[in-house]
Amino acid sequence: MLKVRDILPGLEVWVTFPEATVLEASRLMAEHQVGALPVVNEYGQLIGIVTERDILYQVVARERDPRQTSVADIMTRDVEVVDLDDSSLQALYKMSVRRCRHLPVVHDNQVVGILSIRDILWAELRRQQATAAQEASSAETHVWVCMQCDFRLTAWMPPDECPQCGASHSFRFSLA
Repeated sequence: MLKVRDILPGLEVWVTFPEATVLEASRLMAEHQVGALPVVNEYGQLIGIVTERDILYQVVARERDPRQTSVADIMTRDVEVVDLDDSSLQALYKMSVRRCRHLPVVHDNQVVGILSIRDILWAELRRQQATAAQEASSAETHVWVCMQCDFRLTAWMPPDECPQCGASHSFRFSLA
């Protein structure tokens, strides 16, 4: 099982402050191509999160001025978090229950990253590809010989029909 520490895309985490305007937060998100920003106090402690959806639903859809609206006005305050030692399954469960796509990673009371559902899916896909490649390279293969035409084939299982002469179920196992 993957741990959050194995999945985090990098060590940089972009944060914003509650006094920042939504326009400033949006520009920071666009500049760094992130979909959410942890909101921290002056001590770097997490106090909220602002996401693309918050901006869309609470500012754009309500025709509020992003230059006059503060992050504190729209941020989610009751934030679900994960620790570096939590598993990817724990993170996915929290995302499912809270119906969110981003979780701040908090360790020793400090924000050390933000985990997205995309990060988890990519990490899991890479893990499964590595496992499949390892299994394929260590899979036991055999040499099969057609009893009709002596055609040799290296495979895990013999084919139903010889590709050379067309004989059905004519392969036998060979040691060499």
